[in-house]
Amino acid sequence: MRFLRWISPGIRARILSPIVVNVDVRIDAAGRVVAATANGGGDGVFRFLAEQATAAARSSRFRPARAADGTPVPSAAALSFVFEPAPQ
Repeated sequence: MRFLRWISPGIRARILSPIVVNVDVRIDAAGRVVAATANGGGDGVFRFLAEQATAAARSSRFRPARAADGTPVPSAAALSFVFEPAPQ
């Protein structure tokens, strides 16, 4: 996914190389994200991007995981958001 359209030009200019933000999510049996937590740390740019990635993860919907009998069940996943420098 491309998220640069949500990032202000001032922040975009500070992304000099790809920045990866890993977000752990918990998903309920209906496929809604009920918790999202960014992993890692860094400077202010990383923290800002981690907030953006966490917000994007929270707004996501998933097809629910299923038990062996086909019943939807809660699950967890790890998502990676890659913020790349803007094209020159």
